[in-house]
Amino acid sequence: MQIKDVSLEQGVITLNHTKNRKACVIPIPTSLNLILDSYIRLRNATAEETLLTLFSFYPSIKYTYDIICEKEKEGAFPPVIEKDFVERMIKEHKCLVCKTELIEHSSCENEVKKLLERLSFSSESIQILTKIKSELENLIDETKEYKAIRDKLLERKKLLS
Repeated sequence: MQIKDVSLEQGVITLNHTKNRKACVIPIPTSLNLILDSYIRLRNATAEETLLTLFSFYPSIKYTYDIICEKEKEGAFPPVIEKDFVERMIKEHKCLVCKTELIEHSSCENEVKKLLERLSFSSESIQILTKIKSELENLIDETKEYKAIRDKLLERKKLLS
């Protein structure tokens, strides 16, 4: 995914290289749209503008990062299981891995349904969120580094005064 694939005006991300080789358009939630807009501006900004933007959006950046981490811990981002695959198993009443029949209301079918409930994101969405998480980590680290540098400079200023 590249910056040109993101249309903040239309509120969508276009994925041209997907697993099934078909372009996919994903809507951008409003909260994420604001963060992406800031990120794109940040990439094209001077160092001073970057820091100002980073500090003004730090709470949103941290909040989004925490949500992504929470969803990972909940198991909502399993990288190897496609939601469509699990839905098909339920529809066909058959495990597509071991070919065992899934008897309606059986414990096996119930486990597959529980798995489906946990799969709240498609693999393309997971890829996007994983990339965003990485960028958010970098922004959070930059903020922490700035604080340490600022504190050192303030300490030097005190010594010179």
